[in-house]
Amino acid sequence: MIQIWNFSLAIVLAASLLNVGDRAVESWETAYDHADFENARAVAESGYRLWRGRPQSRAYWRFRLALAESLFELDRLNEEVPLLETSAPSSEDEARRWSDLAMLHLRKQENSLASECLVKARAAVPPTARGILGKIYMIGGMLQSRRDQMSDAEDSFRRALLAVEGSRSGIECYTLIDLGVLNLGRFRYDEALYWLGRAGELARKKGMRRHLELVLANLGASFLDLGDLDRAVKNLDEAMALAEKLHDRVYQMRLLVPLGETWYQLGDLTRAAECYQKARLLGHPDRDQKWLADILDDLSQIALKKGDLARSE
Repeated sequence: MIQIWNFSLAIVLAASLLNVGDRAVESWETAYDHADFENARAVAESGYRLWRGRPQSRAYWRFRLALAESLFELDRLNEEVPLLETSAPSSEDEARRWSDLAMLHLRKQENSLASECLVKARAAVPPTARGILGKIYMIGGMLQSRRDQMSDAEDSFRRALLAVEGSRSGIECYTLIDLGVLNLGRFRYDEALYWLGRAGELARKKGMRRHLELVLANLGASFLDLGDLDRAVKNLDEAMALAEKLHDRVYQMRLLVPLGETWYQLGDLTRAAECYQKARLLGHPDRDQKWLADILDDLSQIALKKGDLARSE
């Protein structure tokens, strides 16, 4: 009788742990989608520690990868790396791990390594894991865009959208943004505004603040290119306010550059210089070398226009 009771208790305890785990994953997903990345990290780390004694379990890997993705969004890349170094037991988690590694290398400008990780992610992903499949295609499109392979990038982004469309997920929203950015880079402004409009609608409905920040930033860049400087400032200012609220160092720098350009075109050299100086301080010396070089060139142009020859050199 005691043995039966102990066995039954073990089943109840295991079921309770799984229920707690499911609720914690839901809490993490909510915090992550709402760009509350510090809270997402805390939830994921708590689950990761809880399941650490069962490294082959699905719950352990869900929390481990959730923690890695939270650290990525907080730009704590050195802490993320160890979480992605060990192979996962299931094909779905292994595909997710490789896609996370690809994104990590992409952020670090290590394009060849990112490409290698994507090959392994594609080999591992099961056809039922639509979200991960969408992410793999999306990262592939980002890599192809970086290499100026625009037709291939568009094909990848459309494949990503086909995998996740209707899921109302973060990956769907990011893919819509990527299609907008791709068309912006190809001077197809009507199409860019269409995709960004769809992304913005989804981001607002789902409370995805990081996604909305990127939508507003790229709308501002679109209006800047179109010469509608008032609308450019409005969207870029709103995006900047969100970035500051989210403590988003990575995208703050990328927002300040077009905002500085907009103020420059409006003739406000003081505000333009302030934007560029802030962007320079936020830039990463290794990952943002091209951005930093462009920023220094912009500051030189402003100094030259003000007649400050010493600062223009």
